[in-house]
Order: sequence, then C-alpha cells, then structure tokens
Amino acid sequence: MVQTRYNILLPFYLFLASVFSFLVSLFLLQVFLGLLSLLWIFESWENKKSAFDKILYAVILFGLFRLISIIFSVYPSQSVTAIPKEILFYT
Repeated sequence: MVQTRYNILLPFYLFLASVFSFLVSLFLLQVFLGLLSLLWIFESWENKKSAFDKILYAVILFGLFRLISIIFSVYPSQSVTAIPKEILFYT
C-alpha cells in the first residue's frame, strides 16, 4: 500500500475536482459561444458589415497564408492533419 502523510483520498479528490472543472469549463465555453452565435445571427446586416475591419482582414490573410503553407509543405500528409486542429483557432 502507498504510504503518505496525507489522507490517501486527497489526490483522488483533487483529480476528480480537476476533471470536473475541466468539464464544466468546456460546457460553459460551448454555452457562451452558442449564445454569441445566436446574437450574431440576429444582428442586423448593416452592423455585421461594419464589423469587417483591418484586423479581421489581417486574420483572414494569415489563415490563407497558413493554408497555403500547409498545402505546399514538404510533408503534406502530416500537414493536412493540422488543418482540422487549427481551424478552431482561426474561427
């Protein structure tokens, strides 16, 4: 049996708490992003058009350059697997 000066259940409870906080934060992230998406859907078209500024164009340009760099990579089979992983960050 493992010997420790702490209660043997303390690491177990800390692990459970970390898993719980991770799951709760993912749930809250999904809820907040869903609410933001609904707000964006019901926003007027004029306000949506005004949201396109130079920063958004820079992000879109960066995403295009990143996609091009993946396509022309030395190891395309490994780089193609990066697209689904990175698409979350660019959106």
